[in-house]
Amino acid sequence: MGFDQRPNQPRQAARGHQHDDQARLDAHAGLMGRLGLLIRSGAIVPCLDRRAVWAANDDKTAQDAARACLGCPALGTCRAYITAHPEPAGTWAGLTEKQRTTNRRGEPTMATTTEQTARLEAIAVIRLITHNRQDEAHVM
Repeated sequence: MGFDQRPNQPRQAARGHQHDDQARLDAHAGLMGRLGLLIRSGAIVPCLDRRAVWAANDDKTAQDAARACLGCPALGTCRAYITAHPEPAGTWAGLTEKQRTTNRRGEPTMATTTEQTARLEAIAVIRLITHNRQDEAHVM
């Protein structure tokens, strides 16, 4: 990420694109709202725990962050955000900066479709429910 860029802040669109700025800000607010709901429900959102890992420039750390994203209950929402509003740096929705750059050039990488996004989010929700049930069983 750039020096003035934090992982939880959207990149501003190019000057003169006020509509793009507002759409990005609205989409980012939606993503942050979803993350807030998940946290309040007891879900673990990996990128909010150690933010610097998701902003790392080295490939190994970025790959580790991308793998951690795959179990996140917000993966589908995050993937939809980053697909519609590409960020210039960092790991987002299980994709490193390098993978997203490859996507923009049109080369094969992790494809995103509405069906795939829904499937990923459903898997993450099932994992969350299973985790919560296991926690309840340990308490009893």
